[in-house]
Parts: sequence; structure tokens; C-alpha cells
Amino acid sequence: MHSLVFITALSLSSYGCMAKSGSYPGNPCERVGAKCDPVVQNFCQGKYDATVDLPCGPHGFVGVGCCWHGPPPPK
Repeated sequence: MHSLVFITALSLSSYGCMAKSGSYPGNPCERVGAKCDPVVQNFCQGKYDATVDLPCGPHGFVGVGCCWHGPPPPK
């Protein structure tokens, strides 16, 4: 029982630190230059946005998707 409480506390504190820093170590989405964004109605709908089929975090997080926000073309 004590080890379960310890593992849970350690996992939550690690997740909180990673979320506060804005990135996750070994994140496949961020490794290719994309961003992990909340999946809402207008997810990745910008003019130069493209959905990337990579997980956010080690195994992916529910409600978060990978989107590449492309820069506008030079004028």
C-alpha cells in the first residue's frame, strides 16, 4: 500500500513538473517541431496548420493532439 501511494505521488509530481515546463521529455510531437494543443472545436484549423499523427507525451494524453503551426509565406 505504501509503495502504491509513493508511486502515485511521484507520477503526479513528475507530470506536474513536465506540464509546467511546457514540454515532455522524449515527446515525439515536439521532437519534429510541432506543438501539443488541446483538442477543441477549432483544433489545428489555422490557415497554415497541419495535423501530425504523433502522440503528445510518452504514450499520448487524452484531449491533446499534435499540430504543426506553419509560418505564413514570406511577402
